[in-house]
Amino acid sequence: RGWHNKFKLPDFYPDRPVSNGTINIELQMIRMVYDYAEKAELMLPAQRPTIKSLKHSVKQNRRPEFTWSEWNKITNYITNHYLDDMPPHMAKTNLAPIYAFFRKNNQYFWQLLFMSMCRIGELKTLKWGNIDDRKVKDPNTGERVQRLILSVDGKTGKRQVVCQPYAAKLFSDWKRTCEEFNVPTGTKDLVFKHPESTNHGKDKKGEAIETTNVAFKGVLDKLGIGTDADGKQRTVYSIRHTAISQALRRNVSLNAISKNAGVSIETLTRAYDHTQSSDYIMELTKSDYTGFDSLTR
Repeated sequence: RGWHNKFKLPDFYPDRPVSNGTINIELQMIRMVYDYAEKAELMLPAQRPTIKSLKHSVKQNRRPEFTWSEWNKITNYITNHYLDDMPPHMAKTNLAPIYAFFRKNNQYFWQLLFMSMCRIGELKTLKWGNIDDRKVKDPNTGERVQRLILSVDGKTGKRQVVCQPYAAKLFSDWKRTCEEFNVPTGTKDLVFKHPESTNHGKDKKGEAIETTNVAFKGVLDKLGIGTDADGKQRTVYSIRHTAISQALRRNVSLNAISKNAGVSIETLTRAYDHTQSSDYIMELTKSDYTGFDSLTR
């Protein structure tokens, strides 16, 4: 883990099982070596071994997420208490303002991950000029409402992401915070980046903020929700998984979620098959022979 970080060697965790999907990528690389050897006549076709991919495990594909009450607990804490809970060794130094900036950065970054379904890398490389403010007609009221569309470029290429309505306020508040800290917010500037006063070194000024996972794990541990009911470790990636799961529960179509999250419908049905929509729940319980619903009204 950590192979993508060019500034340090990857860490090896022998106690953590590797997913079949990761192993299959390695197997494909081995096949490519044999392809080259065969085309270069360094070996005979009959000498080539059969390399079969491993089957996807449903258990491995399950993404650890947060329940709705847990996510509310997280947002309440990071919105109302996270900044004030700064450790004393941070709050009592002349670097307190920059520590406050990074905590505010985390606060908005994590909430916007949820509001957009973006991948972490996509939100980290988002520029202010990639945010399109549109007015669209609300089919329920007929009124024109504000919606933000993000143009992102990540793992699955370029796509446009529709944000939840509250994202407009979050981006607006974060922009105002950046201006308070004299952080440029021009169209070519990154939305989340190191300020001029960063304590991470001169070469980091204006560059994208590194991983926020350690800070997020600290929040989860403080709230006592670092693992899910099955003991799976939750990380900052769990925010995106929660956003996708909640959209499925709200009966948003698979096609819409697939386009917005940049995930194939096949992956959605395999990795999020534990998520039941309200329609699904009501369909299975519509013939309540016990009459319990009428008794509890």
